[in-house]
Amino acid sequence: MFTIVICQFFDFKNHNTFSIGYTLKATNIASTPWIGNLNRDNKIDIVYSAIQYQDVRFDLQKTLGIFVACYHTNISIKKPVIWGAYMGSDYTGTFKKTVNPGPK
Repeated sequence: MFTIVICQFFDFKNHNTFSIGYTLKATNIASTPWIGNLNRDNKIDIVYSAIQYQDVRFDLQKTLGIFVACYHTNISIKKPVIWGAYMGSDYTGTFKKTVNPGPK
């Protein structure tokens, strides 16, 4: 199996990368993290997942389980997250410079 660090970030401004979360013997072949304010504390939260398999063939009949985690950061949200999910923060697949904040 692969050993992966669940979330790796690219800081384009400072030309740096860093990782958060857990290291897990699993893979993430079809999951996109969700980034937003899940617990409404005005700080960025990240929800992500990975699947553990019995072997490296990724046989969906032989999974050991799914790992889902939420990482709460100390990064304050100063502006709405423009693209915080697979199809965008408003789930339309259309990039806009402003975001519909969604239900309250």
